[in-house]
Amino acid sequence: MLQRNNMDRKEVVLMKFILYFMLISLLFLVGCGEEDIELPVTDEEEAELVQLIEQYKHTFIEAINEKGFNVLEPLLITNHNFYHSVRRYVQDTQAKGIKMQLVSNEIERVYKNDFGEWFVEVKETVATSSARTEEEIVTQQLTYIIVEYNQEKRVMTILVR
Repeated sequence: MLQRNNMDRKEVVLMKFILYFMLISLLFLVGCGEEDIELPVTDEEEAELVQLIEQYKHTFIEAINEKGFNVLEPLLITNHNFYHSVRRYVQDTQAKGIKMQLVSNEIERVYKNDFGEWFVEVKETVATSSARTEEEIVTQQLTYIIVEYNQEKRVMTILVR
């Protein structure tokens, strides 16, 4: 009986070892995937993407300052996580009485990957103020990720670099 328990423990230890080995191997394989390939865009694509980013930023500020989230909907992917985050942000910002003004919007780089996503890197400076706070100026390095959605280019998400 004592030998049987020792054998069971050895089998359990061996099974745990195999399970951990497989898990670590899987994590290694997933983590060692290739990086996205950066591909150049045509002048026409770049102009269209720059126009979309400028339209998005101006519409975003207009949404916060007066019109509400609905004016942004045509520029986003409906019912996407980012869509809901932007809607919540606009509503919360309006509720706090915060106003926003675009100080500068410098396009730094435009490229695409082999998955059909476009990336627009921007250096953006925005001024915010409210009746209760002084003006605050914030500059951020952002990457807008654009995808084709219903035959139109839309903002999928924005990353802070």
